[in-house]
Amino acid sequence: MPPTIPSNAVDSTVRFDGCVRWLAALAFMIGVLVLVGWTFDLTTLKGIRPGLATMKPKTALALMFAAGSLALMPYPPRKRLGQLLAGVTVALAVSNIIQDQSGLNFGTDDLLFTQAVRAEGQKRPGQMAPVTAINFCLLGVGLIFAHGRNRRLHSVAQILAVTASLTSMFALLGYAYGAESLYCLSRFSSVALHSAVGFVFLIAGLFLARPNQGLMGLATSPSLGGLMIRRLLPALILILVFFGWVRLAGQRAGLYEAPIGVVLLVMANIIGISILIFWTAFTINHADQQRLQAEIIGRESEARYRVLTEVSPSVIWASRPDGFVTYCNPYWHALTGLTIDENLGDGWNKALHPDDRAVVLEHWRTSANTGKSYEAEFRIRRHDGEYRWLFAKGLPLMDPGGRLVQWMGVALDVTELKIARDELRRAHDELDVKVRERAGELVEVNRKLSASLAEKEVLLREIHHRVKNNLQVVSALLQLQAAQCPERKVQVMFEESQQRVRSMALVHERLYRSHDLARVNFGDYLRSLCESLRLSYRAVDVDIRVESEHADLALDQAIPCGLLVNELVSNCFKHAFPEGGGGRIRIGLDPIEARAGMICLRVQDNGVGLPSGVKGADSFGLRLVDALVEQLHGSLAMTNGDGTTVEVIFPLSLNP
Repeated sequence: MPPTIPSNAVDSTVRFDGCVRWLAALAFMIGVLVLVGWTFDLTTLKGIRPGLATMKPKTALALMFAAGSLALMPYPPRKRLGQLLAGVTVALAVSNIIQDQSGLNFGTDDLLFTQAVRAEGQKRPGQMAPVTAINFCLLGVGLIFAHGRNRRLHSVAQILAVTASLTSMFALLGYAYGAESLYCLSRFSSVALHSAVGFVFLIAGLFLARPNQGLMGLATSPSLGGLMIRRLLPALILILVFFGWVRLAGQRAGLYEAPIGVVLLVMANIIGISILIFWTAFTINHADQQRLQAEIIGRESEARYRVLTEVSPSVIWASRPDGFVTYCNPYWHALTGLTIDENLGDGWNKALHPDDRAVVLEHWRTSANTGKSYEAEFRIRRHDGEYRWLFAKGLPLMDPGGRLVQWMGVALDVTELKIARDELRRAHDELDVKVRERAGELVEVNRKLSASLAEKEVLLREIHHRVKNNLQVVSALLQLQAAQCPERKVQVMFEESQQRVRSMALVHERLYRSHDLARVNFGDYLRSLCESLRLSYRAVDVDIRVESEHADLALDQAIPCGLLVNELVSNCFKHAFPEGGGGRIRIGLDPIEARAGMICLRVQDNGVGLPSGVKGADSFGLRLVDALVEQLHGSLAMTNGDGTTVEVIFPLSLNP
């Protein structure tokens, strides 16, 4: 709920600033045009037409000063300048009255257009008419009062304007009816027509400049009295003026004599005023019915609203525009233990926590200065002494004219929500700490695992290196043993065994030299193996080529595949080209697109081919091939054509 402080957020005045500026501009232009007329001797600008009274230059200046003061009325920061201009207007008028009554001559009448004014043949050249001077005095003082802040002086200013309007009305009616005596007090002292029009502009602007005070405040109010004034007064003035003009015009035209004209005028006024009264009564009655209906609807709405506020489980409050609390529902009184009288105005502050008062006041000042919704969160002391958290929100309520009339809002008890929010924040902070601690532990575990993995990798490389070295020792022993055998057949058997050991040693050599200790780049391995076999069999004239994509095999498949290729290529060197001469051997290892996860090992030569029934022969090499294919869980196919083609299809192992 808001504290009580002055609020300047909303202007509570119905304004007619645009109309005031236009009226001031029209009055100012009249004065300018009159001065132009005196400068260039233009009768139309000086006196409308020949035979009518002319406006004196001094009168034109006073009119311009008054219009300037009126134009500054919508700008409060320039009120001093406006009052100064109005004071100049009063000074010119007072000096004119003093000279007229005392016969003195201050010389102010001869400052402008002296010769032109004297040529008019008037007794007092350049001097304004006494009625004109009195009007300027009244309007000048009214403008000074209207520029001030005192509302009583605003009402006085409008009374002065009404007085000036009566004399101006006399002059205008005199010109309208052709009654010279109404605007001409003597042969040398008369009110010009455009002077009277200028006065009308100034008077209307003075009324519209302060439309919410004095007589204009009543006329512009939404009450029935204001409606009656707006309906009756303008129409009544027009009816009386029009019927008077018609009566006078008919009498001058000889249509009837004066008594009959008076009777006709009276009857016309009675009929017109009666019609006007009935029309106004109908309008007021219609407005009154609407008001009564609105009151009924308002009472029903108020009853529903009161029921809702009294049973609401949250605080509902209302305050004046300055923050003075005027209502709180029973829930507030039950919550704080404050009575209705104790709660009015700033009394509710007694329940406000001292530490929260500055925050609440700051939020309210912001809302009051901007006219935006009010929000605040603060602590209230409950009737049992416990403090509860409330969240309050208020909205400004405006009347149809955009004036702030009151604030209304609600306040919710958010203590449990705030406790839950604080606990959630505390749990979040604790979780954040634990996550950071756990992250640190995981980083440490990861570091240890990385170190352990590095150690195991070094150890595994060392194992592969030692296995390779041991196999090389076995190969060397086989070579020494073969050298000790006198029979060539036995030597060949030892050499074949030595080559098989080399093929296994080559796998381990590839492994400990590669970055991946679990898989072997079998394409590069095949090229090294085939080159070793060609050198071993001294088959330099045989074109042996590996046609394989990049294929990585796990260790449990690389060794049997290596032995398998060793047997097949050795058979090619031994049996495919018995007569010597050049030949061609092609080795391929490619995945099978039609069978996902399967790979085909192919060894092909263009030699003499296999003799019939070779699969049944008692050959250690072919039995070894069958055993290796079975170890790979594959299938073997041999075909004869242009040489021999051996294909082994087996599933590719995904695990290292």
